[in-house]
Amino acid sequence: QVEALLRSTRFVGGHAQRSPRGAESAAMECCLPTVCLGCGTGLGLMAAQWTKKATPAAKKNPPQQLRELCAEAVEKIGTADAQWLNSIILVMWPRIDKYVQELVRDSIEPSINNALPGLLKGSFHFTEVKLGQAAPKFGPLLVRSLGDDIVIDMGVDVTTELVVSMTMAKVPIGAKSLIFRGVLSIVLKSKAPKPPFFGGIEIYFMNPPQVDLDFTGIADVADYAVVRAAIRSSIAGVVGGKVVLPHRIVVDMNEEDFEDILDLQYPIPLGIMRLTVLSGKGLLACDKPLIMGKPSSDPYVIVQAAGGPWQTPTLKATLDPVWTKDNTFNLVLYEKQQEVNLQIYDEDWGGDDKMGEVKSLKLGEYMASSGGKPVERTVPVEDEGTLCISTLWLAMSNTGPHETNGGPQLYLSTKLWRIAGLRTGLTPPFTMYVEVTDDFKVASGASYPKVDTIVDPKLQKVCVELSKKGMKIEEISQVVDLEDKQVSFIVDESSDPVKAKQVAQASMAQRHATHPEFNEVVELLLPWTPKVQEASVTFTLKDKGGKVVASTSTVPIKDVIAASAQSAEKDGVNGPFNFGKAASLEASMRTRWLRPL
Repeated sequence: QVEALLRSTRFVGGHAQRSPRGAESAAMECCLPTVCLGCGTGLGLMAAQWTKKATPAAKKNPPQQLRELCAEAVEKIGTADAQWLNSIILVMWPRIDKYVQELVRDSIEPSINNALPGLLKGSFHFTEVKLGQAAPKFGPLLVRSLGDDIVIDMGVDVTTELVVSMTMAKVPIGAKSLIFRGVLSIVLKSKAPKPPFFGGIEIYFMNPPQVDLDFTGIADVADYAVVRAAIRSSIAGVVGGKVVLPHRIVVDMNEEDFEDILDLQYPIPLGIMRLTVLSGKGLLACDKPLIMGKPSSDPYVIVQAAGGPWQTPTLKATLDPVWTKDNTFNLVLYEKQQEVNLQIYDEDWGGDDKMGEVKSLKLGEYMASSGGKPVERTVPVEDEGTLCISTLWLAMSNTGPHETNGGPQLYLSTKLWRIAGLRTGLTPPFTMYVEVTDDFKVASGASYPKVDTIVDPKLQKVCVELSKKGMKIEEISQVVDLEDKQVSFIVDESSDPVKAKQVAQASMAQRHATHPEFNEVVELLLPWTPKVQEASVTFTLKDKGGKVVASTSTVPIKDVIAASAQSAEKDGVNGPFNFGKAASLEASMRTRWLRPL
């Protein structure tokens, strides 16, 4: 099917069209980039090809065209533009099915149990999960430039029949279909002078995809809305935590350039959108009086965007709320096409009622210069009433400080790789805290042990055969170019798999306790107050129980700023840093000023 399509299809302006020319020229035009996808070169060739052949209709202003395309892709996704990819996904579907089953068991089920209220916690279990017959649809596709990077935006629509059985408190629940829709971005990062002509690949959704399930059984009853909400939010949370900005999947394809895997996974953002929820007017009344009085509500607003959600305080008994504190949020933007949703709820002891929503505000439209002052806007609420918000765009800058109308003035990015040489007897996983004064602190995710490289089965067989011939572990290691411990494990596993597995697990646990890995970037937004100006960046390590096991004050924040100003591309201050008596922390830091436009 793929071969037949390639012989009769050509790409014009990002859209697949039937070729009026002979099969030979069409095949030459399409097969080369598609066959080369495995090494990454094909993506670059296709992007260059689409850009070169753009039709006059495709030469509209790129951001405007992208907004139209993204909106179309979310609501109604065509399939003609990427039929070759649809065919590939159909072949891969059994593998995807197996991966989803593991994801449901290991991540989604625990997340749902954590989201359930009170006595229902821990009572939810998946008994069977199968994706069934898939109907994947990809397209339309749009190629755009982002500085020196090439971005391919692609609509994704997966609607499939499910075989899902669940129980909650021993009550059966089912789901018969899954809908997954969104716009996936594939970014070819860091131009390079030789194939594949770029240094890395990033894959992400700019905005959370639409995820919906059609339930059967008791969860289809209105009284179990809390169960449905917990399941949907947990699925969205797991997806968002892996591939919705600021999270992304990355591949480093050029180990010789200055960008490492963490630079690709955690790039410096475009800037900060400072959003304030000011007031509401004429909102929906959800609370009806029992005897006398007017209907009212106790409204609060949830701000849904990358890095969120955030929530305003609840205001009692009003349809015209005015928020004056804890109502300003700093939204980190990596793409101009990122969106924010504002959901309004009525707080109620029996379960909060949704009062309305402001959907898909395109934050890129609020990045225009405002003279450094917040701009107020009134936006209609979907069900009833309006919300008044203000926005102030703070762009990244190498010079500063700048007055930001009470907002953050400095962006600090800390790259955490690993710790080496911790004393024995500590209990992982560990959490690293990065602090600048007592007022500004951010925590890393849980540490993990370094995983040994998977050895090719053929090479494993060589190790075993050489061992049978009487060669020592050290000698085999030199022949096959592996570490002694890897060869020892391979040889032991061939004779006693159970014992070898136990030894490997014990070795990994020991490695985690003394050489934990983080491979993460954490960020802080700071004001440029006198207290911050005199502060240093401090690292504190806590064990599984929250006990402080090591702490160090590394570099004054002024020195990080000075070092970062010397290079816009590389890290400002690089470790390793002394961490306790014998341990060292491999980390680096860099800063950017925030400048209002």
